[in-house]
Amino acid sequence: MNYARIYAAFIDDRKAKQPQAPDYFEKHHIKPRCLGGGDEPENIIRLTPEDHLFAHLLLAKMHGGKLWFAVAAMLNLATKARG
Repeated sequence: MNYARIYAAFIDDRKAKQPQAPDYFEKHHIKPRCLGGGDEPENIIRLTPEDHLFAHLLLAKMHGGKLWFAVAAMLNLATKARG
């Protein structure tokens, strides 16, 4: 499966559908900082929590390794939030 293609299409789609305040959103680095991405506005997108998790799942499937830690942390926080 071409996760890079799916991720690129997903990000392109979400650029047109970014949540706006007062809606809750999370900031996502399109190219993660651990892979050389920066904090430039063009590298940051606003995503819903569900979309943010999906983006990180795709990144982890693409690059593996330490990118799975972000997915684990997000899932752990979601589990704790539910009580």
